[in-house]
Amino acid sequence: MKKILLLFLIILVFPVLIFSFKDSFEYRLGAFLKNKINEYNVPGLVCSYVRNGKVKDTYSYGFSNLESNIKINSEETLFKLNDLTEIFNSYLFLKLKEDGKVDLNIPIKDYSDINNEVSLFNLLTHTTGYDFSKIGIDKKINLKNFLIEYKPKKLYSSSKFVLPTFYDKALSEYLISYLMKENYIQILNKEIFSKLNMENTFYDYPLPLYVRANKAIGYDRNNKSLINEKNSFMYFNKGYTTINDFNKFLIEILNPKKLKFDIIKNFFSEKINEYSFVRTFALNERKINEIKFYYLNSSSKGFSSSLIVIPSKNIGFSLFYNKNMPELYDDFLDFIVENFVYLKPVEIKKMPFENDIIGTYLNLNIPNKTSEKFYYLNNGNNKVVLKKLRDNKLRILNQNKVYDYLSLDNNNTFFNLDKKSIIKISNEKNSKILYLKDKIYKKLKWYENPDYYNFGTLIGEIILILILIFLIFKYIKNLKHINELNFEIIFDSIIFIECIFILFFTVEFFKTNYFVSGLNGFASLIPFLVLIISFFQFVFTIISLKKNYLTFMGIILYILSTVDSLIFISFFKYYNFL
Repeated sequence: MKKILLLFLIILVFPVLIFSFKDSFEYRLGAFLKNKINEYNVPGLVCSYVRNGKVKDTYSYGFSNLESNIKINSEETLFKLNDLTEIFNSYLFLKLKEDGKVDLNIPIKDYSDINNEVSLFNLLTHTTGYDFSKIGIDKKINLKNFLIEYKPKKLYSSSKFVLPTFYDKALSEYLISYLMKENYIQILNKEIFSKLNMENTFYDYPLPLYVRANKAIGYDRNNKSLINEKNSFMYFNKGYTTINDFNKFLIEILNPKKLKFDIIKNFFSEKINEYSFVRTFALNERKINEIKFYYLNSSSKGFSSSLIVIPSKNIGFSLFYNKNMPELYDDFLDFIVENFVYLKPVEIKKMPFENDIIGTYLNLNIPNKTSEKFYYLNNGNNKVVLKKLRDNKLRILNQNKVYDYLSLDNNNTFFNLDKKSIIKISNEKNSKILYLKDKIYKKLKWYENPDYYNFGTLIGEIILILILIFLIFKYIKNLKHINELNFEIIFDSIIFIECIFILFFTVEFFKTNYFVSGLNGFASLIPFLVLIISFFQFVFTIISLKKNYLTFMGIILYILSTVDSLIFISFFKYYNFL
């Protein structure tokens, strides 16, 4: 009877832990989104979480149309794609490269009728150097004539600065049509939307009558509707999709088994070459604790559209909302990073600084962008241009990386650079920056990955520990039978090992916070060890039956133990760990 009670407790404990795990990240994500909708007064928002080729969860809040009180529907509500259209272009360019029709490094004039020295690589990475004003964007003009008549001047000779331009987008659209010898929209429908069954993605202007009621209304920062849209000759401004449709494309590019392009296959096998994922899909990169985050966001005409992917974990997020509020996306990116890799500086009372000023303010004279602040940092051979972003973030333009603000004291602004060095932005009136070298960084202490225990997990682990203590005392009592073929000891050993695995698994689970910061060493073997345990349970059961060592009650015990292992295995199958 005691054994049955023992196994019954174990069987009960593990499902408790399962539900605790399931609530962990998804619950926090839902709570975060609800909080941000209220904080920024966003009319409506929809977000999807994709993992291992499946949509794990979709969150829909608010209204697509405030005036008509139409609620957001993930299957039907149409959101503006904005810059996410560029991912479709990159996908098509990669197909052209695989077919041998383009070379990413040679000038596009060598394989098109456009006399332009920039390369396709420059287009994909936004490094053409062109003025990114909107000259001619709303004029009714032939696309090719626009490319000839409105070719902008170069703002700088170097192609290292990442600055997206409307001319780049027009050039990409024209090249795709020219090289594939079809209308741009027909190509998108044929090569992407039809193949992926994206039936609710449109580039029509105006939208087809039967879907117009599903189009979300865009709002400005004051929640004033932006209904009137100008008809542009570019398709870039005409893309609409539902989040369910966009997830189909997200799953396609995140699944290395489906990919046809060697370029991206190399990326997923960690063989990064010069055409890495971050460049070919024009995504920004952020690397923390060896985990790479790639992201893209666009806010325009009352809509914000964004994408975040963690390829090494086969995880992606898509986020759409109908308001010009990029701050919400910034918070969303921070939330994802903090939940998958968490870094926090310990409070420091006094910071020792070096006095050598080695950076100066840089005025790039970019039209319409005079309010943005740029800094030029010259640290030996490491010459970089820095751009100060909103919400206390710093971007290195020619590396396309964004660094976090460090709140070390109340009087200065600091930025962490790859945990190796720190930059301080000093008094902006003097337009100077200070660079703090490695030896300063060594005086900072960092810790990572805080625990996120909840009540269910705590109770479950207490029960497991009590069971382990009980088994230990029982072993000591039965040591005199150690030389006999004692199936009771074998059975207890199996339970003991299982308890150890479950306990270790839960601790490791919360240390790594949803398995995304990497599960190394012994912990990564847990699923396979559980399978081995189940196999031995089966073998012991067969031997026992043949030798008549087991009574009817013993058979019941083994069945219960096997059920326990099956629960364990099903958990791993559910989370795609097997």
